[in-house]
This record gives sequence, structure tokens and C-alpha cells, in this order.
Amino acid sequence: MSRKKPTRNPFYFFMLEKIPELRRQGFEVKGLKDAAPLCSSAWTSLTALEKEKFAKMAHEWKAEKDDKTFNDPSNRQLQNPIFSVIAKGTNNPPMSWSSDEGVCGEVFHFVSFLSLADLPPNSEQRFLPCEMACVKYSLKNGIISEFHYFIDPGIIPCGFRYHCQVSSDATHKIPLSNFELASSSYSEIFQQFCAFLRQERSCGFPPVYCKLAECFRVNWCLNWLARKAGRSTPVNVFELEELIEKLYEHKLKEKPSKASVERMLDVMIWDYAANTRCRWHDEHDIVYCALATTKKYAYCISDSLASIYKFEVTSAHVPKKELTYGTKLNPKVLVLDNYYQQAKPRNNLRQYIHSPVESTASNISGDKSCVSASSLRDYPIAAQFGRGRGALAAWLNFPSRSPPGFQQ
Repeated sequence: MSRKKPTRNPFYFFMLEKIPELRRQGFEVKGLKDAAPLCSSAWTSLTALEKEKFAKMAHEWKAEKDDKTFNDPSNRQLQNPIFSVIAKGTNNPPMSWSSDEGVCGEVFHFVSFLSLADLPPNSEQRFLPCEMACVKYSLKNGIISEFHYFIDPGIIPCGFRYHCQVSSDATHKIPLSNFELASSSYSEIFQQFCAFLRQERSCGFPPVYCKLAECFRVNWCLNWLARKAGRSTPVNVFELEELIEKLYEHKLKEKPSKASVERMLDVMIWDYAANTRCRWHDEHDIVYCALATTKKYAYCISDSLASIYKFEVTSAHVPKKELTYGTKLNPKVLVLDNYYQQAKPRNNLRQYIHSPVESTASNISGDKSCVSASSLRDYPIAAQFGRGRGALAAWLNFPSRSPPGFQQ
């Protein structure tokens, strides 16, 4: 077991200062271990203002140590890759909006990469890019245009094929080899991506945004694609959460918490929305898709900022809701309340209170393929809003069938 290195706290620097004085007083002090019991009472008697000097010395030492550790090439590969991006100081570009119209007219680019697997930090090839997507978005116009490609990741490193297969099966399900849609024309892909970014600005490239957890992967994959194309990437990747904080701060003069922004982006309600995933993932009914990731960024921002900036929400901002059981009555949470419904007393107040499910069912009762509100209340399972597929959806379409998991 390795020995734990001592922490250089303020008391450490206080002892270093007191050791010469203790030796002059006749104490036999060989090191910090001998000085600790002799200095503890003196340290306790110090005021907060007197301790501040030593606290500053400890803070400066820690900052210098962290800077040396990050710049040491032998230790760089052992660091968490996400925190490595933060340590490089990739701060978001300064935003100077003079009015709300300037905010709504600003064009943002959201980018995402999918990899066959995340390889260990000490391997030469950290990721195996297999799909990339980018969307151009503004608060005023919604999603303006999109860019999407399947990429040939090349030869899988020896010993990692099974790891890549398991990772692919659990997420995007893109084949490891012989995928007819994957392109190995890296130069063409990179040139088209640069042209896609430069449509709005003739000089330089605009920043691209992604979630903080994906910054390292996106940045690595962009550099990998540029090397494959024989170019150097001029694109800078920035944190999407910080951009959303600035959009809120511009209008409300205060920032939301990081946790609230992360929860806003971590949603599932648009996983199966129309025109969200790429054609291949949509045909195979797979949720994990790079294009869907970038579009859901736009959906979340539109849904949360529409009431603040007062812009009109169209189908380019948020996908239209489909009047089918797949989106209206398809539950995310199932409450088995059969006995509760039978036991609770009838109340006349119920006619003035309508649940979202009942109002939805009454609105679409004209469709014969949907269940009416009255018949829906008779079933032992109450459907809530959300996503879900399988036996329950089929059962809702055929009321004559017995509910799943129950015997008549």
C-alpha cells in the first residue's frame, strides 16, 4: 500500500516558521513530527487574521502544484479527460448582445459525435468516431439547417473489438465494419463541415457547443477528423451549459444553477419525436443518435426560453405533438391504482377537475383507434404522459384484450 503524502495546510507552514524558534529555545526538533505537539497550542491561540497569512501560503502552494501536475507530460494521460478540458481554460467566448433582438438573431451551432467505444486513457486512439452531426440554430428561426455523416472509424485496435461490440449494442447499434453508410472520405467530410460552419461568417469560424460531459470527446474527434483530412482544426468547442446560463442572465439578470441547466438538457420526451433522429436510426427505432442529440439541445432551449424572450414557437423550434397513443397515452410511469379507484368515494367535484389524460382522450375521441376517456377510467392501469412501448400500447388500442399482467 502506497504511503499517503502529507497535506500542506496552513498549519504546515506555521510549523515551518516556528521550528527555528523552537530550536533556539533548546527543544530538540528534528522535523515536523516533533514540532506538531509543540506548535498546536500556539496555533490555537492565533486569531483568524493571523492565520490568514499561512492560509494564503498554502493556497499558493496548491495552485502551483496543480499547474505543474497538469503541464507534466507523464501525468497528463492519467487525468480525467473531462477535467483536462476545463483545466486548459477553454472559456466560452464573450457575448455582447445589445438587445433581445440581437439574442434571438444570433446563430448557434450544436455538435455531437458518437464513438464505437471509449478506449482507455493510456491508449493512443481514445475514441473511434462513427457518427457526427451539427445543427444551426437561432431563437428566432429555430433549427435552420443540419449536417450529418456516418464516419468510418478505421481499424479497431487489437484487443478492443469485443469492448466496441458491447458498447455499440448497448447504445447506437452502428455496425463495427462493412457499414454501407459509413464514409471514409475524411477530407470531403471535413471540408463540408467547415463550409457548413462558414455560411454565416465569411472570416473565421463560429464556436460550436456541446454538453460539458461531451466536450473532451467532441474536441478529440474534431482533431482526429482534421488529421485524417490533412488539416488542422480551426473550430473551438465550448460548454453548452454556460451558454444557456448567459442567455438566462442577459434577460433575467441572474444565472440559473448548473444542476437546473443539466436537468433541463437531460430529457427524454423527444426521443421518439418525428424528424428528430437520422433516417437510419429512425428506421431501426434506436434512440441514441448524434443528430437527435443536437436537435434535442435546440428543443430544450426553445422550450425553456420561449416564455422569457417571447418568440414564436414553430415546428422548427419544437416538434409538433402527434395525436396518437404513442405520444398522448403512452406512459412513462404506470400506477397500478385499480383497488384505489374501486375504494375511493365518488365526488361531484370531479366534474370540474380533469386530468391531462382524460382531457387528451376526450379531445381525440373522434379517432376510432384511440380509447375514450370513460373507457380509459375503467381500466386498472392509469396512463400518464411520457414514453413507453410494448404490450400496454397494444392493449390501449384493443380494449377487448385483457390488460397485461392481469387475469380476467
